[in-house]
Amino acid sequence: MQCMGNERLMYYSTGTSCNSKLNFEDTELNSMNWISTTLFETAEDCCRERFWWDIEGCLASSPKEIQFTFSIDIGGVAEPTNCQDADRVAHAMQDAANAGWNDANTHAFVTSIGNVELSSATDGTFECGGSLAGQSYAGNYDPKDGYILDSSNIITMTFEVSAKSSTCSNDACFTAFFNQLKANLSLYAGYGQFTTQIRVKARENGVTALSIADANAFSLIFGTMKTVEMLTAESSSGKWYPNWIATDATHRQTCANDGREPSYMRNNAAAAHYLFDSEEACCKT
Repeated sequence: MQCMGNERLMYYSTGTSCNSKLNFEDTELNSMNWISTTLFETAEDCCRERFWWDIEGCLASSPKEIQFTFSIDIGGVAEPTNCQDADRVAHAMQDAANAGWNDANTHAFVTSIGNVELSSATDGTFECGGSLAGQSYAGNYDPKDGYILDSSNIITMTFEVSAKSSTCSNDACFTAFFNQLKANLSLYAGYGQFTTQIRVKARENGVTALSIADANAFSLIFGTMKTVEMLTAESSSGKWYPNWIATDATHRQTCANDGREPSYMRNNAAAAHYLFDSEEACCKT
């Protein structure tokens, strides 16, 4: 079930390349149809759809991005019991984490709070899973009511991080960039600033559940850094798909299995129409 909006970096066309940002004005998001046809999860999807005549040129001029995860134990916080509560805790935690990067193009998104899982939906909201799977957004949580606080509670929260670089183009640069981000967050947590910001964001957002939260810097664990190209390859179906852009020597459209099929072709509802086990089956469509 869907909850309140959980901001994610989405790619869009600038007219000359593809860029990404978190927040869009209401005039930009004037219909759900606009969101589904104009915003993209990766630079490659954006370039393929908006700059089909020069995909490589679009990718070369678009900011490069890495992704990684980290987890940290938070004391004094109980696991959310409904999706609304999870949404409020996630937003406050994201705000607190993002204050520690010292980098305006790096953004963390909460993916789990204990056994509660959070994931993005295609319409810009997020969905609750794990221990809250199947629950609707509406719960019995009222931010005006008291929240049972217990300093002995310890819960692990996991974050997914997206970071853009306008200068990196090779593995060595991306690795150095990743290491600097890790160092920034480790110092941020180690000096107690993460804990301070969690409580500040809790007050600003009226999230009573985080009012005595304490981030344990010694529990901080980072996942492996991956470039967007690596993530795209991992998400590839490995199947043949109609490549509307490429043509052969006789100017006929061709099929390909290079792992670069647009994301809409990988959607469960569309896969049967666009993805095939062989080149022959693809070309017959």
